[in-house]
Amino acid sequence: MLGKAHILILRRLFTSVSTSSLRQGTIFIHQGKYCEVVSFRQMKQGRGSSSIQVEYLDLSNRKMFTQNYAVGSKVEKVDLEKKSGLVQYVDEESKNLVVSDHNFEDKVLDLALVGPGYEHLTSGDEIQLFYHEENVVKVGLPNHILSKLKY
Repeated sequence: MLGKAHILILRRLFTSVSTSSLRQGTIFIHQGKYCEVVSFRQMKQGRGSSSIQVEYLDLSNRKMFTQNYAVGSKVEKVDLEKKSGLVQYVDEESKNLVVSDHNFEDKVLDLALVGPGYEHLTSGDEIQLFYHEENVVKVGLPNHILSKLKY
């Protein structure tokens, strides 16, 4: 007789992949932080083994970094869930963006997560929120704001 059985269900929230399979736009975890691949290239020096040079954007502070990985090493690729949200207001004093999600619940996001495009956001703009484990990892801005940032 087992009595009270406890069943533990593990849900895999990331995939361990080889660094050679990273592509531009891939989100992965590096040193506990969410990062997005900006560029990558395979490098080989002389007779030594080749390595993968990955240039990535740290999504928490929007800073660029470069990391070299040995070919065949593994990273944790993250699968994100995409949801839309409506901008309520931007609070520049506390550096927060308030967004209502599909359940009309307000979420407070750090402006560092949004990047430089927050200055063009107005109340009612629809943005894309990318989630991993109930945390907003990345914010996708509307096309009319992205076109302003390019020029």
